[in-house]
Amino acid sequence: MYINRFVRIIKYWLKLQSTDNILLQYVYTQAVKDCNNGYVNWVYNVKKMLIAYAFEDVFENVHAINTKPFPVVFKLRVIEMYKQNWWNSVNKSTVMGVYTFFKSSLDYELYLGILP
Repeated sequence: MYINRFVRIIKYWLKLQSTDNILLQYVYTQAVKDCNNGYVNWVYNVKKMLIAYAFEDVFENVHAINTKPFPVVFKLRVIEMYKQNWWNSVNKSTVMGVYTFFKSSLDYELYLGILP
């Protein structure tokens, strides 16, 4: 669920970049100025999220990228990093040693769908 939330945040942020609404443009511009001055706001969190998923250049150069496919690329990166973090935590855990024998990927197990 949090992956979908992140993607929606990015989609809204991209929409703000090209909005014709003068009020939204003004508010967003002020939020960017506040972010650049060190205040923590919504724009700061978007920037932090993009940096965390290795898209730091996108925040500064959003008009230089093709914004249509970017949410899909972003979602794939978030999913991949989630899987890597999951696998790393499983491998580091002393309790999960046997688990790695039976489970090698983060996939939905079919037997879960037949349980009442």
